[in-house]
Amino acid sequence: MLGEEEGGRHTPFETGYAPQIFLRTASLTGTIKLPKDVVGMPGKDVSMEFETIWPVAVHEGQKFSIREGGTYPLCYVSVMKLAFW
Repeated sequence: MLGEEEGGRHTPFETGYAPQIFLRTASLTGTIKLPKDVVGMPGKDVSMEFETIWPVAVHEGQKFSIREGGTYPLCYVSVMKLAFW
């Protein structure tokens, strides 16, 4: 996540944080799940799971943005975990 000096977050986030993401032409909400005992710190890289509110097609290496108060940090899908609804 971008840090405050880069125009991003100024507070940490934890599991359960629900930002909006922009994926190709889709804008959707989901929930972040961080590894146990990990807190997402502004300006630091973090691995996370992101569960969307509905199914969406993605592929490994695909880029997406997390919308955060007017900033758009670039992210990418590194590993996919399939879930069936």
